[in-house]
Amino acid sequence: MVHLARIGVLLLMAAGLLAQDDTPFPVAAGKKGLQVQMVDDALALGVRQAALNVDLGRLLPSGAADQATIAYEAGGIGYTFAADYVASLDAQVAPLTAGGAVVTAILLAIRTGDPARDRLLVHAGCTDKAPNGIGAFATDSAAGRAWLDAAVGFLAQRYSGAAPHGRIWNWIVGNEVNSHWWWYHFGEQDLDAVAGAYEAAVRIVHGAVRRHSSHGRVFVSLEHHWSARYAAGNARQAVPGRELLAAFAAKARAGGDYDWGVAFHPYPEDLFDCRFWKDTSALDAEDAPRVTFKNLPVLLRLLARQALRAPDGAVRRVILSEQGFHCREGEDGERDQAAAFALAWSIVQRLDGIDAFILHRHVDHAREGGLNLGLWTRKEGSICEPERRRRIGDVFAACDSPRFAEVAAFALPVVGLESWNDFPLGDVRAERDGDVVQITADGAPFATVHPDASPRPYVWPLLGPGGVAMTRNFPMGERPGEEHDHPHHVSLWFAHGDVDGFDFWSGKRRERMQRVGEVLVEQVDDAAIVRCSYRWLAGDDDREICTEERQWCFSTHGDARAVDFTSVLHAGAAPLVIGDTKEGTFATRVHPALRVDGKVATGTLIDSEGRSGKAVWGKRARWIDCSGTIDGHSVGLAMFDARENHGYPTHWHARTYGLLAANPFGVHDFTGAPAGAGRLEVPAGGELPLRYRVLLHPGGWDKARLEAACNAWAGR
Repeated sequence: MVHLARIGVLLLMAAGLLAQDDTPFPVAAGKKGLQVQMVDDALALGVRQAALNVDLGRLLPSGAADQATIAYEAGGIGYTFAADYVASLDAQVAPLTAGGAVVTAILLAIRTGDPARDRLLVHAGCTDKAPNGIGAFATDSAAGRAWLDAAVGFLAQRYSGAAPHGRIWNWIVGNEVNSHWWWYHFGEQDLDAVAGAYEAAVRIVHGAVRRHSSHGRVFVSLEHHWSARYAAGNARQAVPGRELLAAFAAKARAGGDYDWGVAFHPYPEDLFDCRFWKDTSALDAEDAPRVTFKNLPVLLRLLARQALRAPDGAVRRVILSEQGFHCREGEDGERDQAAAFALAWSIVQRLDGIDAFILHRHVDHAREGGLNLGLWTRKEGSICEPERRRRIGDVFAACDSPRFAEVAAFALPVVGLESWNDFPLGDVRAERDGDVVQITADGAPFATVHPDASPRPYVWPLLGPGGVAMTRNFPMGERPGEEHDHPHHVSLWFAHGDVDGFDFWSGKRRERMQRVGEVLVEQVDDAAIVRCSYRWLAGDDDREICTEERQWCFSTHGDARAVDFTSVLHAGAAPLVIGDTKEGTFATRVHPALRVDGKVATGTLIDSEGRSGKAVWGKRARWIDCSGTIDGHSVGLAMFDARENHGYPTHWHARTYGLLAANPFGVHDFTGAPAGAGRLEVPAGGELPLRYRVLLHPGGWDKARLEAACNAWAGR
């Protein structure tokens, strides 16, 4: 029995189901990052994200008799790793962790020149033809796969938990794999072969990391070529990044998907011209030849699609793990380099879908093809010995502080802007994605409309400022600790409990809404609009109760996001009766943390008339708001009633367990009036229009600000 239990534990660990450390991924203090050469200087500059190249080949002992090694066992096999190289990693990871930085390891397989070691390290197709000596991992052999698993497992164990060596949270597998001939070499290969070999390596790294850190993150690495490939090579030396991403995702799904992310390198189209705002190939289009800082939302919009999402439906994490700005010779060189960083920083700060911006390099490097990318210049004749800090270093130091506006003011006329927010990022977009419509704001996920969901359409997920999920997942998805009550509460939806005597709220007699015609998607000014028509059907005979024209309009307003809902119900040949019941009508079920009551509740519920908490239920009000803290983010969700609506100001079926619903019909339940007092009859051939707004806003909005927002929307 002990033997069987031990085997079970090993199998679970191999599958990533048991982890040595369950510490949640940290909420980083910011996105500012650097590929670090000088640890003390990086910390003095205030880096929040730090990336380190980890040459796995240097873990392999050289064979010298006097070399100290560290023993490690994996899969019943003993391994040894070079203690001197491990100590050099400790000397970087430990102080960076202590300084509050989220540390990222870039895992590289650089040929050692020793055939015995290279057989374990690099793919057999990686020869001395590799232009930069960086190969693909040796996933083509059982010994190579086992060694990669052991090496990463050793590092993940050492740099997880509360160990004194520090902590690595992000693990990037290889480098710029869409240009594999140069940066992930294993000979000339087609797209399918590149995707297959790379996915095998990423899967091994993911499993090894998760054995020791249940929240460690693993990333694929892509350079800026998108629909085009790197033109210096042929089609078997480089592939378009977009095609590789799709092929990789398909292979990951086929083998059992896992939560990998994307480490992207949005260099300017011309590496020797830092002025990316002039890039001509970085188009705001899905088939853009390149993705640079100019059109980053193109990458984010692709990742929002269902085919690219993680197994739990979440959008893949994105970090910008390598990008730099060349400092040209001449009097404007340092100015333009600093201005390029300032604009890139302002763009990334506005993009909720990006977790980190890691600058390359710390110091100019003599072996970087003539590029001068550093915050520091190098001493003449040296490889990368620092000489002096450039102007970009001053902007970098100030970028995440109130000093940024002053320090970077010189850059606005350089980039042709009056303010940083004037740079266009794509605004709000709606795109068909199979049977759903994806809504993005500046490329980052905003909402997903499910127009064909049965028995009633809904919007889920619904993401507020900072990409925070504002509604609960159940019953569409799972969230740890989330209650499973009221399965008919589907994020954000429209229904009523008595329509001609049928219950479309909870659906007791096959009540359902059937879409007819096309789902229409369009852009109007800066808003994205989704229009649908429905038949409301009920009973075993699917009788038509009414028809509906529905519109969702998604927009942003400064740091807030808005969802405007319009419904027009049409009566048929007979009158349509909307019954008096509290069960309805335009509703949302908020995230558990936004509730007033519950295990993780942090919410405060108020209405326009000054009531709060349970006192809000059933009362008339022009608006209602629930604010609290979700995953460390202070946010709020408000709902506004339109003054032209029937029953304005509406009653609110608002519960402290998280249901917020505008319901102008449930007068009996809400006030104790005679039964049927809220009943509404729409005459034959008539219509009932209703209009509401949901506003997703940062925390700290008081009654006066909510009142002003409601009045502005209502046209007062």
